[in-house]
Amino acid sequence: MELTNHYLHKRPYRKKSACPRENRFVVGLMEAGLSASSDTYWNAFGYEIGGPVCYGYVRWILDEIERSHPDITDVLFVARDGWLLKQVFDMLPHPPSLKTHYIYAPRTMNLLCQDEETHAAYRQYLAGQGLGSGTLAVVDTATMKFSSQRLIDSSTEQKTRGFFWLTLDGAKDYGASLSYSAYQSAHYHTIRCWNMMEFIMTSPEPPIRTMEGSKPVYRSANAFEAQRSAIFSQIEKGVLAFADEIRKEGSFPVLSNRFVTEWVNAFQVNPAPEDLSAFESTMFSEREDHSDNIPLDPFGQKR
Repeated sequence: MELTNHYLHKRPYRKKSACPRENRFVVGLMEAGLSASSDTYWNAFGYEIGGPVCYGYVRWILDEIERSHPDITDVLFVARDGWLLKQVFDMLPHPPSLKTHYIYAPRTMNLLCQDEETHAAYRQYLAGQGLGSGTLAVVDTATMKFSSQRLIDSSTEQKTRGFFWLTLDGAKDYGASLSYSAYQSAHYHTIRCWNMMEFIMTSPEPPIRTMEGSKPVYRSANAFEAQRSAIFSQIEKGVLAFADEIRKEGSFPVLSNRFVTEWVNAFQVNPAPEDLSAFESTMFSEREDHSDNIPLDPFGQKR
């Protein structure tokens, strides 16, 4: 695919890359998919940044399963980061015997499931998801304590295999008894502003406090959650448009973590005026209960 001028005129730093083959492919998709004048900023952001992020990670998971884990029958995308990842996965060609599920496994449930009755209810919730009899793939993003995989692993007789973007320092202490793979080899955030990744991938649901039977119980949405939910549908549309453009291409290349990291970091250090404007008042929460409200600031303007 030949590189064209429209996108590279806007993002001239994309002309050079440590991963030229992958860069050439993705820049070509940018030229094909970012030409619609009716796109909103967040739609275009979803296509340009969220698309490579979600597709790259999901394509790696599928490749890992196909090459090394034929025993996996079900892929469990953990709420809330698994919302878009599941949709992208479902768009890619995969064996019809491989089923996907969106599963609630909030961190607080590990503590609550120390109560036998609560744990029995959670086991019943998993049993009602129509899971197959093989190994369960548990998909999440960044982890240190493996809370989602540990909860699912302790709540079913089936084997689990975790798939994570990265496992942070300390993972060896919590994941020693678990089977898992990581998209990124380094045990620290190589994305300059990881909060932006959470901003892209997290579902429009408020944070989950607990489960009542098969239903999640949400925390009250704060100002950040309300703001992000309002623009999420536009980001989602852009991400799925990117995956659909690849589906039309029909080649489905694996995008290395090195390339996706470079792609995101280059955006974060080379913002255009419209990028700065769009993120100027965008807020984020780093706490599990979302009690804080801080600037997302992916470009480091307020640090």
